[in-house]
Parts: sequence; C-alpha cells; structure tokens
Amino acid sequence: MKKILITANSSFALWNFRAKLIKLISKKYDLHIAVPLLEGNLAQESHFPTSKIYMKNTNKGIISNLISFASCFYVVVKQKPDLILSFTIKNNVFFGIISRFLGIKFIPNVTGVGSYQEDLNFFQLLILKPLYRFAMRGANHIFFQNSFDRDFFIKSNFTEPQKNSILPGSGIDLSIFEFVQKDYVNAKEFIFLFASRLLKEKGIESFINSAIRINNNHSNNNVRFIVCGEHDKNDSRYVDASLMQKIKSIKNIEYVGKISDVKKLIAQSSCVVLPSSYNEGVPRILIESLAIGRPIITTNRPGCKETLKLGETGYFTKEYDEIDLSNIMIKIMNTDPTELEIMSRSCRKLAEKSFSDEIIISEYLAKI
Repeated sequence: MKKILITANSSFALWNFRAKLIKLISKKYDLHIAVPLLEGNLAQESHFPTSKIYMKNTNKGIISNLISFASCFYVVVKQKPDLILSFTIKNNVFFGIISRFLGIKFIPNVTGVGSYQEDLNFFQLLILKPLYRFAMRGANHIFFQNSFDRDFFIKSNFTEPQKNSILPGSGIDLSIFEFVQKDYVNAKEFIFLFASRLLKEKGIESFINSAIRINNNHSNNNVRFIVCGEHDKNDSRYVDASLMQKIKSIKNIEYVGKISDVKKLIAQSSCVVLPSSYNEGVPRILIESLAIGRPIITTNRPGCKETLKLGETGYFTKEYDEIDLSNIMIKIMNTDPTELEIMSRSCRKLAEKSFSDEIIISEYLAKI
C-alpha cells in the first residue's frame, strides 16, 4: 500500500481545514502525519500515526532552522513515504528539499506567501529564495489558492506553468457549515465580527478604531463589535498588548479570545470584517462566513478579493484606512434589512459554487 506523509505547521489547521481529505486518504493509503512538537492534538483527536518535528514559525536563525530541517529529514527517512503532501511555507521548503534529494513524489500547497518577503531582510531573502526555488522546482505538482501567488512563483522561476493549478482556498464542508438565515428585519442589534489571529496585518487595529469612530459619531446603540482570535504577546507580528487592554474599556466591543468552533459566532453576527493587508491564500474565516450566509467586508488583497462579489456578498475597504472602513461598516449597517437577507443567500450560493471542499478533494485524489 502506498504510504503518504502529510505535514503542516499546525495540527489544528490540518484537522480543522483538511479533515475530510485526511480521512479519505487514510481509507485508501497508509497515512502518517508530521507536525511540530507542541502540535500533538491531531494524533490525540484522530488516532492517526503522528511524528513530531521541531519547528517554530517565528524562528529565523540558521541554527534553529537547521535543527528543524534535521528533524524533518529524520521523519522522512524513518517513515519512507511514497508521497509527501505539504502545507505552509516552512514545511514546503524543508520537505520539498528532502523529497528532491531522496526522489520522493512531492505535492505542496501554497496557502499564501504571508510575510515571506516583508518580514525578511536582504540576506535572509538571499539565502531563502534559492532554497525555495530548489524545493519547488522538484515538486510534481503545486496547488495555489490565488492567481497572485501562482504568478509570483512562475515569475520567480519557482515552478513551471504546466505543473501547478489553483484551488478555491482550503475548501469548506458545506454539510458542517450550514446556511443559517439571519432575521435582519427583526434583529435588535447589528453585530460586526472580526475573527482572525490578531496580527497587525490582519487589520485588527483598523477594526477597533473603526468601532470607536462609529461609537463616537453615531447615536445608534444597537451595534456591537466582537473580536475573536489568538494573541501572542511574544510575537512582534501581533498587535501590542496595550491594545488588548484598551478593548476592554471601549463601548460595545467584546474580546472573546481564541475559539476553536467559530460557527456560532458567525451565525450570531450580522457581518464579518477582515480588513487584511496580509498576503493571504484564501482566508478561512471569509469562506466560512459565505457558507453560513454572512456578508463580508474585506480588502482587494489577493486571496481576499476572490471571496467577494461587490454589492452581492459584501464590500471592499481600503487597507489601513479606518475612515473608509467605518464608512463601509455604516453603509452595510444602514442597508435595508430585506437587501441584507438577499446578500445572505448570495453568500451561500457563492460558497456552494466556488468553495466546496469536494472541489479540493477531487483535485487532490486526481494528483495522488
């Protein structure tokens, strides 16, 4: 039986975003998982055989990355897979290099280039770019989540046009994320939801400042703002801890922390907001919002713009522009309730047409 190794930088992401694909693969092939040391939940929840690798996304030092690479190499040599399916940047680079050296079939998924170029200095890029090119050029096929990333890889000579294709994000199980009709006509309050890691580039500061502007400039007390997401005070990419304290004192804003099942929050909300300037694949929260039937406000950023049909499923806002964002939020808040219910159904239709995980699964099974 063919052995397949699946790896990513988070077991949480694998299990929450790829569960159906993983289960289907496990029925046909000998499956093994490789995730970071502190990410053991997948093995506990799914009972799939799992190897732990040493990997931290924030580590940029040569020594720590060599240790990470060695731990990945050890897992591959020990497990002897026939195929490696990889997700996220570091896993793609490390396992891509290993698979090329050992002659193993390799299919990575580029889930967004993230801060690949923005967070690294010239010398780090000088080292990483050739490694990335070497890893990706050996791939049998590469899945992308938006055309911007695909074009960037082709232009950078990381891949050839005929060896890749674009998937609609990570896909979503529409039987789990069912449509929930919102009664906008009789709703007593309008709820804006921000649900994401609290990275500066995800637009959390713009969301909070827009909420403050709406509170200060409008007498409408029937509006509420919910912030949901992980905050890491030790990671400089996240907003300052003082902002987290500030949230507690702002009228109508509630911070609920990190929640594993965000479906209820989306269903409770009236509109989901992600004013991201991050190099996204396709943001999971936007796909989930569409499936449940909630209009969205996001930026015209690659990955984000794929989820939005202007005026039908939501509206665009400018990056780092709290004035524009607050105006758009007010616009959608003042939209006729019957129009919002039409938008809600349009969101679900777009999810069914473009973001079903059945699309992703069929593409993967065809390449395996």
